Amino acid sequence: MVLVENKVNDRRDRQIQEAIDVRNWKQALSLCEKRLKKGEKSDHLSVLKARVLLSFPDSPRQRQGRDDINALLQRDPPITDVQAIVILEECLRQIEATDAEIGVIWERAVRLRPQDEELQTLWFQKNFEQRRWKGAQQASMSLQKNFPKARQYFFWAIVANYMAANIPTASDMDRRLFGGLAYKLVSKAASDVPADIDLKNTGRTLRSAEDVMLLLEVCKSQGKYQEALAVLDDPRTGIGSKIAGNSWDLVRGKLEILEASELWQEEWNYCLGLLQDARPDNLQNTNRLPSSIFGAIGDDWRIWTGLFMAAGKLRTQENYRATEDIVRSYSSQAKVSRNAGLAMLRFYSQECATNAEKQDRLFESCENHFRDYSAKYVCFRDLEPYVGHLDSSRKARFLITTNACAKSASPKGDASEGAQVSWITSEINALKMDYHLVVSHDDNAYSRQLIDAFITSCLRLYKLSSPLGAKLPASERQPGDDACILAVMALIRLFKSGENTALLRGALLLELLLSRSKHNYDALLMLVRIYIYMGAGSLAMKHYAQLKVKNSQNATISWILYTRLSTIHPFPVDPHISFGQDKALCDPAYGLKVALEWQKGSEVQTSRGINQILHNGHYKTLVEALSFLDRSQQDLQKFINIIESRRIGRFTGSTSKEDYQDLLDQISPSVMDNRDEAVFPNCEAHDQPRFEEPLRCGPKPSRCWLRYQLQICRFLALVNKGPPLKEDHLADELGMDCDTTFNGCTVEENILSILVERLQQGVFIIQVRETKGALPEQLLDYFRTVINQVDRWVCYMVERVETSLQDTTELAFALTARLETPGWRYLHSMFVDLESLQMIRFFLEDSVTRIRDSNMTDLKPYVKDAAPLKTKVLEAAASIRLAVTKLQKQLRGGGVVSELVEASIGHPENKKDSVALELRDLLGESWVEIKGADLLASWEDALDGVLRVKMT
Repeated sequence: MVLVENKVNDRRDRQIQEAIDVRNWKQALSLCEKRLKKGEKSDHLSVLKARVLLSFPDSPRQRQGRDDINALLQRDPPITDVQAIVILEECLRQIEATDAEIGVIWERAVRLRPQDEELQTLWFQKNFEQRRWKGAQQASMSLQKNFPKARQYFFWAIVANYMAANIPTASDMDRRLFGGLAYKLVSKAASDVPADIDLKNTGRTLRSAEDVMLLLEVCKSQGKYQEALAVLDDPRTGIGSKIAGNSWDLVRGKLEILEASELWQEEWNYCLGLLQDARPDNLQNTNRLPSSIFGAIGDDWRIWTGLFMAAGKLRTQENYRATEDIVRSYSSQAKVSRNAGLAMLRFYSQECATNAEKQDRLFESCENHFRDYSAKYVCFRDLEPYVGHLDSSRKARFLITTNACAKSASPKGDASEGAQVSWITSEINALKMDYHLVVSHDDNAYSRQLIDAFITSCLRLYKLSSPLGAKLPASERQPGDDACILAVMALIRLFKSGENTALLRGALLLELLLSRSKHNYDALLMLVRIYIYMGAGSLAMKHYAQLKVKNSQNATISWILYTRLSTIHPFPVDPHISFGQDKALCDPAYGLKVALEWQKGSEVQTSRGINQILHNGHYKTLVEALSFLDRSQQDLQKFINIIESRRIGRFTGSTSKEDYQDLLDQISPSVMDNRDEAVFPNCEAHDQPRFEEPLRCGPKPSRCWLRYQLQICRFLALVNKGPPLKEDHLADELGMDCDTTFNGCTVEENILSILVERLQQGVFIIQVRETKGALPEQLLDYFRTVINQVDRWVCYMVERVETSLQDTTELAFALTARLETPGWRYLHSMFVDLESLQMIRFFLEDSVTRIRDSNMTDLKPYVKDAAPLKTKVLEAAASIRLAVTKLQKQLRGGGVVSELVEASIGHPENKKDSVALELRDLLGESWVEIKGADLLASWEDALDGVLRVKMT
């Protein structure tokens, strides 16, 4: 009979839920009241009715819903039905109750039913999934107390307390309280491990290396370093114990603890012992008793790093000599490992500036390492951190060695392809050293001749390497690719000195490289950056799509294309030049949507994985996964991409409802910057900016930039042109540490932010008038000031654009003396100016509507001022279009492609330009014409975008 009754109730509940799903609140309420009148009394039905009332659009019903909810909260005995509590929690979140207030309903239910495992597990699970760590902490402590035999609840409590203690906004008291509880629980799990542990039945104790790693994390967060070391040295729980199973991760964990506690002598002794055991001659000595069981594994770069760090902190002669002895003992072996070779480089590079003996040792080590690894791709990367410590004379001698070594590898006669590839790689490593130690410095007396000679050498080597690697898979880079990349880097140095043509040549070389090596990641990244800088957004998007960026890579990579793309190329590529390519290759809005959906999907996938990790009991992995998810949810680039997407929508007039408000609502003051600058190849000298920095489209957007953009979002919400921000105060919190000089904004963006701030003040004044009925004279005067400032700003814009019509050199990118092109700065300036005019138009339309609808007689005089101001806005927009049209006509004139060809590969009769001669031979005139036409079409498409922005 009970089963039949439950089925009937489930069917009736579904009817109510279906009405709720279609937002038919009257029907849902009618169904609830009908059942209540028939005498049906259940907590679930009462809560359901309150939820329906709360969802009604009219205030009386909402008030009735709130009253019903308050009555249910105060009821004694409390609600214990799980489904009713879940719905009640949803209601409380709808009325913006605090987490503490919501926690009370669960606490009261658990107090009444302490053995209801389903109730408490659901309480924990809901808080865990939403990352509400205080609630999860309460639920897990209840579970581990009420079910003392369940191991998983005990470890859930450790993780929840640890996470609650490390919430960025947690108070000092909460950090001490929750952190102390986490340490207390995990310490008990360690101390209760029996000597004869059975890994299948351990109860609430540590039972794996991962559990011990969790203990280390908790101890580090609480500064309990000695206690952590004691656990690692304990035969029951230490590295060599049955639990840990000689985990190498715990060796690394021990080094972190020793370094955090500044126990330098202990770290030095520990690393020295591991390295001595790993030495080849000691491994073969059967009479020697090793200090550990790791053997050859001890020759790990992390161990060498720990040894050097500890020796550098101790700074005693005894430690120094012993460190040098272990380094030299490795160098005397028949075969020196790469790690040992790197150790010698690092050791002798420390404090060698004024020490001739160390300079000689470092020089010798650099020579030996280059000889051993010159035919390997990693050679330059290994040596780059250390060769800069050599003095000038030794640097010159080292370059002689590298060039001699490369020449000695030159294949003789009918050498195999492998031998030829080794020689090419050796030559490239020598050229990288030339670039790093000589070419990349700004103090070269003969820099132009030097760079030309270097570029010529790189191009000749690249041409020689062309026949090699024909049998390699398409996904592999070709043997000589880096020679071409080095030539492009040198061309960028010429561009830095004011030779804009060098940028065009660099782009053409990368296009050639990618025609032969389609998946060269470095070349794709460089070409995307160059094309964006040149204002060729359509070509940049085409090559960016070939990177196949997915999932969390969007946090680290997408900034390369999407930074300010909305003000460079917001519109889809013209179908005439996209040739039916995939939408992701030619529509920036779609590309951003894909990037954001990938990132959103990655977060969902990670969340699911985290839940699985929790139930599998891998608690250290769980903490790491939670940290990764937090970085993803608070990723600065994700929020930048959302802003760029919305900006594109405003320019294009898109009607898409996808504004990613749910992602933007995740924003908090603890925004993290995950952008990876090291993804670009870099051979610059240590005192020089990274290779890609001169090619950035303005300052790198920062938290301050995000704050200003959120201010624009706030303004758009005020004038009903965008969704409201969930946390309005965040725009201020993000900008608390903003430097007004280095805030990540361009000049145009700074001007726009000032303008929007004034417009927002004008809207606030109107809102005050709407609510209070009258304005004091002071506010009326301020409103008049806002209107006057906007009027002056529009007049200033018209004058500036008219000036640019006379002289375009200020903003346009002069590719040659006769050819001006729309580089990123030109396009950015035009689009931001149009955006500013849009903001003024939104303000005028909203203010006029509000003043008229509310019959504000004291503000009506300003309605008359709005009409001529609107006209000025349209005139300013027309001036911008006129300037763009003028530049467009210049690009459509005859001979532009020929000008591009001559700028790229020189005139056939000019035999003095060695670089142009090599490029002409390598690229070919007809191929350059095709690429020049593509570039010209991309510029025209970008300028068309400016003309397509609507102001009405």
